Amino acid sequence: MGFVVEWEDEAEQDLAALPPLMASHVLDQVDRLADDPVRLSRPSHFPYRPAQAFSFSYRSEGRTHYLTVLFHYRADEEGIVLQAIACLPRPPATGD
Repeated sequence: MGFVVEWEDEAEQDLAALPPLMASHVLDQVDRLADDPVRLSRPSHFPYRPAQAFSFSYRSEGRTHYLTVLFHYRADEEGIVLQAIACLPRPPATGD
């Protein structure tokens, strides 16, 4: 049984700023993270805020993007709260 996933506003805004196919990949990875956040994450480090970090990559049009989802565990330890999504290099603007 996976963890419940909650999204803070910043994480939702970060997801909305990604191109649609990349955002879909992020959602797939978040589902994977929810199944086993203890095994898949590590404590974040500078320059990130104190949180857990889950990193993965996305390849599109010959370019690899490296993404990190920052999250913390809910107090009841039955869920995770996504705080932010960082992406390097930054994807092209979605045109919105």
